[in-house]
Amino acid sequence: MKKSGPDRKYTQEFRLAAVKQVIDRGRSIPQVARSLEMSPGTLGNWVARTRTLATTTRSAGTRPWDTCRRRNSSGAGAPKART
Repeated sequence: MKKSGPDRKYTQEFRLAAVKQVIDRGRSIPQVARSLEMSPGTLGNWVARTRTLATTTRSAGTRPWDTCRRRNSSGAGAPKART
């Protein structure tokens, strides 16, 4: 049985792969969310955040997920864990 609920954790790689399916492959958020057995709302938040990041990084000539990886590897900007 898959774990679900507010305490479910997703790796950065999983998040990026899910977002790429929507942005690069043109699949719908509900379709990708169903295939990954996750909430469409969560995936929608990730896609929106990535698209917002894309508009701010476009002038730098980088892809949004490259910026996410750099930010995540340095620890800066990483989301704080819920307690």
